[in-house]
Amino acid sequence: MESCLARGQWAAENWTRLTEMIQRNAFQGRYACFDFDDTTSVHAVDHALFAYQIHRLRFAMEPTKMREALTMGLDDLDRVLGYNEEKRPVRCGDIVRDLCWDYNILWRSKAVGARDEELSPVRQTPEYRDFAAKFHWMRGALDDAFPMETAYPWCIYFLSGFTPEEVRRLGREAIAWAIEAGRYGTVTLCSPADRPGMTGRICTLEETGLTFPAEMQDLYRTLQDYGITPYLVSASPAELVRAGSEQMGLGVPPEHIFAMQAQRDPAGRYICAYDYGWRNGYAQTFGPGKSQVIARFIAPLHGGRGPLLVCGDAESDMNMMTDWMERGDTELGLLINHLRSPNRHPRFCKAAREAAARPGGRFLLQGLDKRTGTFRPTQATIPEHSKRPQMFFEG
Repeated sequence: MESCLARGQWAAENWTRLTEMIQRNAFQGRYACFDFDDTTSVHAVDHALFAYQIHRLRFAMEPTKMREALTMGLDDLDRVLGYNEEKRPVRCGDIVRDLCWDYNILWRSKAVGARDEELSPVRQTPEYRDFAAKFHWMRGALDDAFPMETAYPWCIYFLSGFTPEEVRRLGREAIAWAIEAGRYGTVTLCSPADRPGMTGRICTLEETGLTFPAEMQDLYRTLQDYGITPYLVSASPAELVRAGSEQMGLGVPPEHIFAMQAQRDPAGRYICAYDYGWRNGYAQTFGPGKSQVIARFIAPLHGGRGPLLVCGDAESDMNMMTDWMERGDTELGLLINHLRSPNRHPRFCKAAREAAARPGGRFLLQGLDKRTGTFRPTQATIPEHSKRPQMFFEG
């Protein structure tokens, strides 16, 4: 078989099946859909942007707008988000109050928006350390405490006050920062013990940095070389995904990128609201919304057919991966193995087990070395803090 796809570190069956599929469907008007975070990249670009905004205090919001962003969509501020280091419950309203207090001090001291060289002493202050740890913690806690429709768009609200061009530039800066040597890994952030605030002391383990596996970049290029059009359908902010695509040289034009969109004010600046009216009716781009976007905006460009290939890493990718399988449009679903929990990702884990048990089936499972953010030539993944490969979640 002629090699159209670089062998790289693909699992053997994955490389063979993808190569055969590409050659068999070349120049027939077909297309493929990719998730971005933890699929095209390892670690998430939206996490990288969020971390960069906190590290550089790159916000364009006054304190009242920060409170609006923090609480947008949160219909129950008494809801328990998790527990502090003393095992006491942390309520949503309490952490919002702490974050608003910290941000107000940082804003009044003109640290928000300051040049990076001016921020080194600021990062040592208790207000900044409290803000950084609790902001990161809240982001992760919302995923467990609120529905996806609330938690997924939450991060785009902190882009309020920026124009799309400014967000794209901010995204390029964040990605360049995230891919710096030594940035990839994990870090523990703790709020200061002597600044408990309403929540008490909070600690959180956060992923840092990004990698872009060469195999995924080559897959995009190979599909294009063989006349199969790649599209990005992502739950990250749209301008950030465009910046990531440009930075990786994926060759995906902006009109082929579908991601989370915030509304804009008359001056063209983002506000704290999701833009359901974009393109005259736009779903949130995760879960069922990914399929809705494909059906409305992408499939009509390809004779109404579903995607030939779908690549994803989580439960929120399963609708677009499976909705066109039964009718034969989607030949393969490529699953990137991040050892997802079956409780939170039941369909994804079921598909991963099918890939492991039934070679030649509908799904392909690709292993990673999570310590380095690279592919492994097997289905099994090595977790961040281990040397032992695992096929599935063990916890």
